[in-house]
Parts: sequence; C-alpha cells; structure tokens
Amino acid sequence: MTVVTTINQTTAESSKEPLRTLKDFRGSQLLQWTKEKDWKGQGFFGWNLVPQGDGVIAVGDALHVKKTRDMAALAA
Repeated sequence: MTVVTTINQTTAESSKEPLRTLKDFRGSQLLQWTKEKDWKGQGFFGWNLVPQGDGVIAVGDALHVKKTRDMAALAA
C-alpha cells in the first residue's frame, strides 16, 4: 500500500515525513484520545473533514463548519 502523504509530489521520493512530525502535533497521546486501541500512536490530520462534493479548495476560500464532535467524549 502506498501512502500519498509520504510521497514527494515533485521528486516521487518516499519518506516518513510529514506523518512523523504530524504525530508530534496531532498525535493520539497528545490529544488524549485513548478510547480506541487502533488510535494508539497515530497522527490525525483532516480527520474531521468530509467533503460534500467535487471541487478544489484554494488559499483564501471560505470554509464553513456544519457540525462538530464532542472531542472530550473521544478521550473518555
């Protein structure tokens, strides 16, 4: 399985970045998300985002939150 987020789109080289750094900033332990055993040691990015159709998001575009989750419940 190839993980697109670890492939440099210019050089096609693979590395552990940016996922390694992501775990430092959005890791399950830092977020205190311990409810699910599969989350242990994982990094979370865009996990709460779900597109409602096709299209392109560009710098400066407005995004609107339609629904939020109870994040405290994830840590319980």
